[in-house]
Amino acid sequence: MSEIVNNLLAKLTDLLGDECQKLKGVEHHVRFLEEELSTMKAFLEELGLRDELDPLTKDWRDHVRDMAYDMEDCLDDFLLNLGSASENAGFIERTTQLVKTLWARHQFTSQIQELKDRAIEANHRRKRYKLDDSSSSSSTLVLVDPRVSALYREAASLVGIDGPREELVSWLADREEKLKVVSVVGFGGLGKTTLAKQVYDKIGEQFNCKAFVSVSQRPDMAALLIGLQSKLGGNTCGTHEVQDIVSELQEYLRDKRYLFIYLGMHPEVHEIMRDDLVRQWIAESIVRGLPGQDLEDVGRSYFNELINRSLIQPHWTVAGDVLSCRVHDMIRDVIISKCEEENFMSVVYSFEDMERLHKSKLKVRRLFLSSSSNYATDGAISRTTAASLSKVRSIVSFGESKCLLPRYLRVLFVENSRITVDLSDINRLFHLRYLKVTARDIKLPSELKRLVHLETLELDGGSIPSDVVQLPRLFHLTAWGHRLPEGIENLKLLRTLKGFELTHCSWEDIEGLGKLSNLRELCIIIKNEIIDDDLVSSIEKLRNLRHLRFRVPEFVDSDSLLSLSNAPLYIETLRMCDIVTFRIPRWIGDLHYLRRLELAVRETSTDDIRLLGELRSLVELDFTLLNFAANGVIIILTGLFPALEYFESKLYEEPDYQLNSAEDDVMAHLHFEVGAMPKLQRLELHSWEVHWGGTTPVGMEDLLALQQIVVSFVYSSDVNEVKRRAESAFRDSLQAHPNRPSVRIF
Repeated sequence: MSEIVNNLLAKLTDLLGDECQKLKGVEHHVRFLEEELSTMKAFLEELGLRDELDPLTKDWRDHVRDMAYDMEDCLDDFLLNLGSASENAGFIERTTQLVKTLWARHQFTSQIQELKDRAIEANHRRKRYKLDDSSSSSSTLVLVDPRVSALYREAASLVGIDGPREELVSWLADREEKLKVVSVVGFGGLGKTTLAKQVYDKIGEQFNCKAFVSVSQRPDMAALLIGLQSKLGGNTCGTHEVQDIVSELQEYLRDKRYLFIYLGMHPEVHEIMRDDLVRQWIAESIVRGLPGQDLEDVGRSYFNELINRSLIQPHWTVAGDVLSCRVHDMIRDVIISKCEEENFMSVVYSFEDMERLHKSKLKVRRLFLSSSSNYATDGAISRTTAASLSKVRSIVSFGESKCLLPRYLRVLFVENSRITVDLSDINRLFHLRYLKVTARDIKLPSELKRLVHLETLELDGGSIPSDVVQLPRLFHLTAWGHRLPEGIENLKLLRTLKGFELTHCSWEDIEGLGKLSNLRELCIIIKNEIIDDDLVSSIEKLRNLRHLRFRVPEFVDSDSLLSLSNAPLYIETLRMCDIVTFRIPRWIGDLHYLRRLELAVRETSTDDIRLLGELRSLVELDFTLLNFAANGVIIILTGLFPALEYFESKLYEEPDYQLNSAEDDVMAHLHFEVGAMPKLQRLELHSWEVHWGGTTPVGMEDLLALQQIVVSFVYSSDVNEVKRRAESAFRDSLQAHPNRPSVRIF
C-alpha cells in the first residue's frame, strides 16, 4: 500500500525539481500535497505491520490509496496537456499552445484543490477517530502466550524430536541455496515452537544475521520491533516510537524486500514468464532501484527472492536461470485475498463479477479477465466502462471479452490464440508502457508513434506499423515472422529484438543492427539468405549482447560465422544449432560468460572439444555432429566442462546429413575420462538406429554426478527390440555407478 504513495511522492519531487517551470502558479498546491502525503506515508507503513485492522482504519486506508491514484492521474493529465511550441512555430501555433497551456493550468488548479480538500479531510478523520491508537485499543489485558513456555522446554521432553530437527538443519545448512523459508505446520501443542527453537540454537551461529521471534496474534508492535531490532544488532537507544523503529528496520533490511502480489493476475497453474512479470512491474513503477541500478536487474532479483523463499515454484530453468514460474494454488488464494482486501486487483470470472465491480464504491485499478469469463463479460463491460473501469491501469486477459482500453492503461497483456484483438484505438493510450498480445489476428492503427512511453511491444499475430522505429522509449520489440523494419537503428534504447526476418532487407538495415549499442538479446530468422559479412560485422559491434539466437526453418550451411573475429565477450546464451559450420568456431573459446550453447558442426576432434571444455561457466551444451573422421574418437578429457550439468549430443540430423562413420557404432566414438564433467546430471544421446552397433559411450560410470540418461533413435527396424537391447546395454554399463542413474529409451 505505501508503495503507491512512494511512487507519487517520487513524481512530486521530480516535478518540484527539474520540471518546476511547468508548475508556475500551482507550485504551492503541489508542495502542500507532498507534505500531506509524507505524513500519510509514515502512518501507512506502520499499518502495514499490523496483523489486523479495524473497519474504520481499513476504510481510511482505502480512501487514501484511492486518493493517491487519483493524484497521480491528475499530474499525468496535467503534464500531458502541457507542451511547448517549437522555436520555428508561427503565430497561430504559438497562440494555440498558449491557450492549451492556460486551460491545462486552470483544470489542474480545480482538480488539485479538490484533492487538497480530500487530503485535509483524510488527516482530520485519522485524528478525529484516533486511528493512531486503534492498534492498542482492543484490550488492556496481557495474556501469557503459551508459546513462551515452549521456548524453554527441554528437547528431551519431546519424543521423536531428533529426526525432524536434523532434517530441518540439513535443509537450512545447505549452502547451494542462498535464501530459504521452512514452514513447520501442525495443531497447537505438538511442539512446533520447541522444534524451531532447537533448530535455531543448533545452527544459529552459522549466520551473521539472525533472530528468533515469537509473534502473537495481536502483538505489541513497539515491543516486538524493539526486540527484533536488538537481535539484529540495531541501535535500541533513544526513542521507541513504532515508526522510528520501522524506519530503522526498513533501512537495515532494504535489500531483502520483495513484492509478489502482482502474481495474482494470472490463471491457476499458468506458466508465468519471468521477463513478462518483471517488465510489467517496471511499467507500473513497482520496481524501484538506487541511482545507476538497472531496473530489470532489480526486478529479476525480486523474482529470484520469491523463488528462494518458495513463494513461487520454478517451472522452466535454463543453465541454472529460472525463466518462468508457477504459483501454488494455496499461495494464489492468499494473493487473491490480499488483492481484494487492498483493492489492488479485481478478478472477473463471470457476468456477476462484472456487476459486482460496477457496484463497488472503489475504482478498479487492475483487472484480470480469466479464460472462463469469455463472452459473458461483453455486455457488462459496456455498462461499467464509464465509471468503475475508467481508471484501470493494468489489464491481463485470457478470455474472449471485448478489449477494454481505458485512458490510464499502462499494462495490456492478452493471450488467446483463438480470437481477434481490436487495438485500432490504442493511440490514445498515452500512458501505455507495456503491450503484449498473442491472438489469431491483431488489428492495429496505421501508426503507433503517439505511444511515446511504450517500453515493451510484443505481438504474435497480425502485422506492425512501419513507424514502430519512431517510438522513443522502446526497450523490447518482438514480432515473429515480420521483415526487419526500415530504420531499425533509430531505436537507440532497444535491448531486445526478436522474431524478425532478414529476407529482402537492405544492407543499410543490416548495418543498422550494429548501431543498437544497448542490445542485449537478439533472435533473428534466416530463411533463404546466407549469413553474409554485413551481418557478421554488425554482430561484432553489439558489445553488450548477452543472448544470440539464429532461427532457421531448415538447416543452412554457412561458414561465415567462422570469420567472426571480435565476438561480443559478454554472451551468456548462444544458439546456432540450425546453422551448420565446418568445425567449432575458435572465437567461442573467448566467451568466458557463456552458460548455454547450441552448436552444429560437420567435423570435430578432441582438440576442438577441449576448446568448449575450457569454458568455465558452461552449464548446458547441445552439440550436433554430422561426421566422424575415420577411426576418430572424441575424448572428454579430465578436468574439462567443470560446470556442465546438461549435455545433449546429436549424432544425426535430417537424412541428407546422416552421420558418415567409418565404423558401425557411433557410441563407441565417445569417451569420458575420469574427472571429466564432474557436475553432469543429465546426458542425452540421439542417433540413427542403423549407426548403433550395441555399445555405449566409454567411461559413463565415471560421471559421478549423473542422475539421468536419455537415448533416442531414428528407427529403421523393430522398434521394441532395439529399445530392449539399448536399455539392457546402458543399464549393464552403469551397474557400477554409485547413483544408479535412470535410463529412458525413445
